Amino acid sequence: MIPCHRVLRSDGTLGGYVGVSLHMGLFSAPKRGQLHLELGYDFAFHFTKFTGACPPTTDDASRVCRDDTVDDANTNSAAHIGAIGLYYQY
Repeated sequence: MIPCHRVLRSDGTLGGYVGVSLHMGLFSAPKRGQLHLELGYDFAFHFTKFTGACPPTTDDASRVCRDDTVDDANTNSAAHIGAIGLYYQY
């Protein structure tokens, strides 16, 4: 392993989550409780960017990096979740 030297680096993560839900009673004048239909949708995402030398992973004496050849890394993901269901509210 080659020792890491402190150099300028830039890293950051951005993420978000949005969701919506709609529910509706299925009976107009229930005598005891209400049956509901529910629709839901959620969307989540994240973006991560790293540029620069990797930080040391051990004590200050050895300053060894995981992989000193990596100086740029990007990752992202997105998730869509839809749901439909029935529930009874008493």
